[in-house]
Amino acid sequence: MLAQARSAAVLKGVGRHFRWVPVDPLVGSPATPVPFLNSDRPNYCLFTHTFTDQPAADEALFVDHLEWVEETCRHAVATQAYNLIIKIHPLDRAYDVSGAADRLAAAFASAPNIHFTRDQIEPEELTKHCALGLTVRGTPGLEMSAAGLPMMLAGRGLYSDTGICLVPRTRAEYFSLLVEGPPFPIDIATQSLRARRYMAFDRHWSAPMTDLVPAFSHRTAADPSLWALIVDGINSACLETDQVARAIARSWSKGSAKVMVPELEGLLIE
Repeated sequence: MLAQARSAAVLKGVGRHFRWVPVDPLVGSPATPVPFLNSDRPNYCLFTHTFTDQPAADEALFVDHLEWVEETCRHAVATQAYNLIIKIHPLDRAYDVSGAADRLAAAFASAPNIHFTRDQIEPEELTKHCALGLTVRGTPGLEMSAAGLPMMLAGRGLYSDTGICLVPRTRAEYFSLLVEGPPFPIDIATQSLRARRYMAFDRHWSAPMTDLVPAFSHRTAADPSLWALIVDGINSACLETDQVARAIARSWSKGSAKVMVPELEGLLIE
């Protein structure tokens, strides 16, 4: 049953860092992407990062995530070659108190081919309405590819060399692909399967299993106390069989804590 639940989660697109529901979900059916008046143009969906995310994880085409969104919007307005849905990260207001996303939405409010949204949108709706998705290196690159939507990255990251997404090497190539439009040079059927396998391995098959560490995610005042969850995890964990506890125990007497011993290293590959 647990294995089936995990497989269902992978197929559904459950992510570590990107949520499809708002922080305070509203009762009702998921929103449908806005119908643009320019129906003859392809629709693209840009998935914003939280603007407090550090952009230095690897190489990127833009200085930071805010410049990426702004320059892509400017390009959409200047060329009028495509419609752009800006899907604001559901946790944006939980992390960024500067209101950057709202300022950008106001700046491009009059553009007929740009629409900012904080609505809940199911991945299946986006694959139905959009021809391409955009991210710098976020989890939508995996999740939307798995759902069947071609994705393009504006930077490099953990999965950018797997072939799952389009990875332009320059800004010029990035903007050229946006203007040229579909069909894009990617076999989405193959890469969708590859994305699902990547997520299954990364999130479930290779992940160390332990009750000692609660799930890391955004927390609200209504959630149980983090310390209470830790106490419950310690009380319920079987230290003799817990992967993390066993690895720590085996490595405890083998030298400085600053050295990655084989037992701990094995947690990353088992």
